[in-house]
Amino acid sequence: MDRSRYFEHQEPRLNIIPMIDIMMFLLVFFVLMVLHMIPNTGVKLHLPSASTATHLPHKSVIVGVTAQGVVRYQDQTVTLATLKTDLSALKDKATVSVIIASDGKATVAELTGVMNAVRELGISKIGLATRTGGATASSGSATLAPAAP
Repeated sequence: MDRSRYFEHQEPRLNIIPMIDIMMFLLVFFVLMVLHMIPNTGVKLHLPSASTATHLPHKSVIVGVTAQGVVRYQDQTVTLATLKTDLSALKDKATVSVIIASDGKATVAELTGVMNAVRELGISKIGLATRTGGATASSGSATLAPAAP
């Protein structure tokens, strides 16, 4: 039996394939987490512009109102009564802010109906999603303008 081969010095090797697999897993994980964190109502809206728009805290609920007056919450079409039921299940209403992403062509009556439904639940932090810039802005990032109390 040749024991000299057993004691031979072997160069250490770095196996890079498992490291690539782990990096791909981390990349996919972070991409999916970031996509999940971006609030989206699932409806394409043409937000009105406001030059005094400010950012509200991220701990918020988004309610969408389409140009046809359809109310959307969590990617579902809901009525005002259903919206009240869903929002009443929120545990900490004092710190939650509701953002209404209303289409620019939605009527004031539809927008006011959603705002009244939210306020009846005791939620006082209501914001309107708008674009930054003046009245002539045709594109821009959506920001939030706080609604009047």
